[in-house]
Amino acid sequence: MRLEKFLFWFDLELGGTIIGYYHLLIYFVSIIAVIISFILQLIYYENVNLLVLIVLTVVYILIALFLIYLSWQLIMGVEYRDHRRVQKFRILCMIGLVLNILIVIAALTQIGRFELNGYHITILIVYLIISFLTQVYIFLVVDSLYKKFRDEEFPRRSFK
Repeated sequence: MRLEKFLFWFDLELGGTIIGYYHLLIYFVSIIAVIISFILQLIYYENVNLLVLIVLTVVYILIALFLIYLSWQLIMGVEYRDHRRVQKFRILCMIGLVLNILIVIAALTQIGRFELNGYHITILIVYLIISFLTQVYIFLVVDSLYKKFRDEEFPRRSFK
């Protein structure tokens, strides 16, 4: 499936830029949150294993920096119409889609293990559906941008 517009109205390029900046902001804010959490752990907990805390914090920050790099590649890929840069974020979207499917399956198979009333189960299912559909749509936008820029660089020849 190939999209022509973002949210049925806007240019696909605008959608790619919004998705890129959104992810850039989310990963940057998450780094700040992890650093604040690290500091609060040091201040308020005496029994904290410092080595484990440092390793987990550093690993998370490195992963988030890599994700910031991929988000920036999407933004620059849209700006320069470079399908190779968009491809990097497209792969991230594929991985995210697979992980999202696994989360949905795990949540639905484990839902009976917890004492939840009907309201909470409904909220959980609605959240899972919205999260999954959002991930699918983000992938479709990025995939459509990738194919559009690739076809601009390597036009297909038709035989007449």
